[in-house]
Amino acid sequence: REALRRLAEIDPRALQAETVHALSCPAAREAGLDTVLAGWQAEGRLARGQLAFSPLGALHPSALHGPLAQALEAQGHAARDALGTGGFEAALRDADLHALDWWLQREPGLVNQVPAMRSGQLPWVPLARVLVPGFVGDEARQRQVVDYLLAHGADPWRRLPHDSSQTPASLATRLHSPLAPLLQNAPLPVPAGSPIAAVR
Repeated sequence: REALRRLAEIDPRALQAETVHALSCPAAREAGLDTVLAGWQAEGRLARGQLAFSPLGALHPSALHGPLAQALEAQGHAARDALGTGGFEAALRDADLHALDWWLQREPGLVNQVPAMRSGQLPWVPLARVLVPGFVGDEARQRQVVDYLLAHGADPWRRLPHDSSQTPASLATRLHSPLAPLLQNAPLPVPAGSPIAAVR
């Protein structure tokens, strides 16, 4: 453990998104290895604009409510800038609802669409991504995430950016997902200020 800590502290090549993720995971925090990250932050090595990636986005989802994430935000790191590092997608994949709370409190629009962060990319719809077989480890956790997204305003009838003929609801049916009835029976979202729900 000490050898790993020393290597991370003295080798400048160690400061990578993968390393930040690994050193902030629960096992590393329990072993005290996250002190390497705290040291980097104190030395200014994680300052905004210093790296080719967002250290906030590279944090393990379970670390987003911790002191390092708070310190990074205080330094000017923002959730929107962190999207390109894959942190929101990791929270979805891990079915980490606490981490998803963190993201949606800062960027509520993510419940329906994640913007493209690089040239040539398309936006993507979290509800559709979660339905892809194998994306979430098991059906129980997949149902948890779908329930969570719907409860936070996800629209199962939103057209997918890569295929405007599909929606999360129709995708679930096409994939023969056990969640298809849940999405098919979800009401259409009511536009802001509308006195009645739209008729599907």
